[in-house]
Amino acid sequence: MTAALEGVAVNPAAPVDVLLRLLEPEYEAVRSPLCTDRREFPEEVVDAIAGHPELRVRAAFTQNPHIDGEQHGRLVDDPEWIIRAKLAGLAGSFADAEDPLVRLPATFDPGLSPAVADRLTRDQDRSVRAAAARHPRLPPDRLLALLDDDELAACAAANPTLPVPVMRRLLG
Repeated sequence: MTAALEGVAVNPAAPVDVLLRLLEPEYEAVRSPLCTDRREFPEEVVDAIAGHPELRVRAAFTQNPHIDGEQHGRLVDDPEWIIRAKLAGLAGSFADAEDPLVRLPATFDPGLSPAVADRLTRDQDRSVRAAAARHPRLPPDRLLALLDDDELAACAAANPTLPVPVMRRLLG
């Protein structure tokens, strides 16, 4: 069911009420695709994301490459410094923070170094490891190794740099 809901999250025909429901706690598994992969957002949904009480939702939205600066700009005055840092492209500098909620946004930094992305796939926090496994700058050899990791295989398979021949090999 989660896979279908991920599709709904990015479906351009999904109505506002459905998108808003996907931001509720019981749909936590599909928030990331909604916030990072969706190409267009109704203003009501942007309002809900920008005012969402969970840092991870707002952090994911800062990394959506499909939205315009005005929509990203809704988070410029976010009360959390890490959101403002992500918008400024500085999130990767927090990869060594003690708090996993501070390390997590580093995994969304497009300028994150491959070595740091690799290191974060070994982080003590599961959410940090999972997000790092999806990072496009993850070294290819580490990405391929993660396909054999029961915990991170799905995240690694979702990495946009996974080579198509590997995808075909996964089909059997």
